Amino acid sequence: PSRRPALVIDGRETDQAKLADQIRRAFALFEGLALTRGDHVAILSADVEAVSVLMLAGVRGGLAMVNLNPDMTPRDRDIALRACRPRHVFLD
Repeated sequence: PSRRPALVIDGRETDQAKLADQIRRAFALFEGLALTRGDHVAILSADVEAVSVLMLAGVRGGLAMVNLNPDMTPRDRDIALRACRPRHVFLD
């Protein structure tokens, strides 16, 4: 295995094993929510590491991941959510 970090965010490094474990856990969460290939999932979070893990787990599961800016106005957020029609929304 590579000694290089798998993910570096704000100077914090995550190694391959830890990232793989986080992705497995997020994938299990998706399965627990009965999300299946092709479902749309929206994420509104400022936590870059959590967003990264959710996005990677979603790709693994064949989900359509939609990353929305958590700072958008409620009106813009509602428009975006109507447009992407997510089956589930993850919030900070």
